[in-house]
Formats: sequence, structure tokens, C-alpha cells
Amino acid sequence: MIHFIPFTKSSDNKKMKKLYQQEFPKAEQIPFWLLMRKAKKENVEFYQLKDENKWIGLLYIVQYQDVVFIFYFAIYRSLQGQGFGGKVMQEITKRFQGKRIVLNIEEASKTAKNYEQRFKRKQFYERYGFHESGFMVREINIWYEILIHGEKKLTSEDYQKLIASFLGKALYPFFKPKLARKEG
Repeated sequence: MIHFIPFTKSSDNKKMKKLYQQEFPKAEQIPFWLLMRKAKKENVEFYQLKDENKWIGLLYIVQYQDVVFIFYFAIYRSLQGQGFGGKVMQEITKRFQGKRIVLNIEEASKTAKNYEQRFKRKQFYERYGFHESGFMVREINIWYEILIHGEKKLTSEDYQKLIASFLGKALYPFFKPKLARKEG
């Protein structure tokens, strides 16, 4: 069973920060201090993931109404391929049953240098019930495909409000995501 341990400043800060910095490209990282600060908000959950007595990764979730956004999710590289990611996905879909669970992945474009990695990532999420939302989002010159779990559709307005609720009035105008309909 996977345990979701709330991450606090008194937690193993250096270990979590290192995992975050190793697993996400610099262009995709929000400063760690800002993640910590935003995690104090009522609609944000930051977890260390543990399987019995072993730390396995991190999970950062933002909620807005019935939308749950998996902002960051990582399993330690040494533990990848051992089924932990799937267990976490099963637990997330169980915990948030009836809600729209959303996440962004790099577009699985055949022209991408790491196409195979992107394709496998998309297949992983599809195995756990995620599917294309019909939207792409551009953040800092990178296009992401928005995947959703659940029957209800995601609108552009829903996504914008979710991000605005996380960033707040001061930051949102500077980082407002640009959405586009996914073709094909």
C-alpha cells in the first residue's frame, strides 16, 4: 500500500528537492521555495510517497472545484519499473473518484528527440484510465498534451481557473497558460 505523507518544511527537504530537480527538466521547474510556499494553500497537496518503509517519490496536486491537477509526480529512478507508479495512479484515481483528474505530458510528437520516452509515458497514463482532453497547453515555449481521467470534459475555462487558483492574482498574468485545441 502506498502512503501519502504530507510534505512539510520539517520533512526531508534536501532529499525531496533533489528528487524534484533530478526528475523534471529545468524549464519545467517552479522554484522549490515557491512550491513549498504554495503548498500551504488549502487547494494544494504536496506528498512524499512511501511504500511500507521505503520512500518512493513525490506528488504535488492542485485542486479547483472538481478538477484535480497532478502538477508533479515522480518515482525515484532506482525504483522505476517496479510497479510503484501504477500503485500511485490506482490510489489517486480511488481517492479522487468522481472528480476530473488532469495532468500534462510532453507532446508525444514523432519529431521529438525523446519520442519513445514520451510515447511510453502516455501509454502508462492510458493504462490507468487517462485519455486525451482535446487540449494542448503551451508553457514557456513547451507544448504539453493535457490528459484527463474521468467522463466529464475539461474546458479551457476550467483549466485557466485551476491555474489561476494556484498562482494567485499577482503571478497568473505573467504565467497564464496558452491553450489550443489538439488536432487529429
